[in-house]
Amino acid sequence: MPTRRCILAAALLAPVAARAAWAHDGHDLSRLQAEIIGTGIAENGFVLRMRLTNRRDQDVALHAIYTDLGEIAAVLPVSLAPGASADLALTLVAQDWPGIFALVLDFGEAGAGPVTVIPL
Repeated sequence: MPTRRCILAAALLAPVAARAAWAHDGHDLSRLQAEIIGTGIAENGFVLRMRLTNRRDQDVALHAIYTDLGEIAAVLPVSLAPGASADLALTLVAQDWPGIFALVLDFGEAGAGPVTVIPL
């Protein structure tokens, strides 16, 4: 038989579980494609060219890009309609970078996801 503590815990957690399910409803980052199409070295850091494609049924906007290696300089936000693509120029402002690193693309309410970069 359920105890009062179990019933109280279930009552308190139910709204949290419902809110978590609602927050991710329709937010599918797997339908976004990010591809590094070019890399190079500049005076102030490492230059990347990234192609971003929206294969979702809704508009999406890239709000920020993060990495633990340094600051990312880019013209943001970038909005994409369904089916649209955009080529972005990014500069990783850093003195050094490893052979492989990750960028985290922040799409605001749609979520965030990583992109692995392997410089050539």
